[in-house]
Amino acid sequence: MRVRPEQVERYGMLVWENGTAEAVRKEECLCLHCASMRPGSQEHCPIAQEFYEICKVYGTALMLSRCAVWKEKPGETYHPLTLDLKLLDIQAAPLNADAMSQPIPITTRLLVPQSNVQLPYRAPTIDCEKRETK
Repeated sequence: MRVRPEQVERYGMLVWENGTAEAVRKEECLCLHCASMRPGSQEHCPIAQEFYEICKVYGTALMLSRCAVWKEKPGETYHPLTLDLKLLDIQAAPLNADAMSQPIPITTRLLVPQSNVQLPYRAPTIDCEKRETK
């Protein structure tokens, strides 16, 4: 996890919440963007209702990423991810390059935060030496 969960009150229950995951859930959950999501009506999705009942009892929030009966909401808008150019480290061509020159390779790197998190267990190793069998 990137952020430590915080304890918050949701629907009268004290729960731990991962704010990052909560934001993704609201933006990406199929149920929340489905035309069949109509709580209180006869047409309300029975799958969504069952998930809701589980969430109510245990104080959880679930995100559905796959569904065989999902229906697109009329007028739904989509927001594809865009790449922030500040994250690119472009090593430009030499200053003396001109239109008649040979193509000059340009190296592009995406700057991504790295982490080397310590595993809570010893990582397994594979012994590749040939062993004699008896």
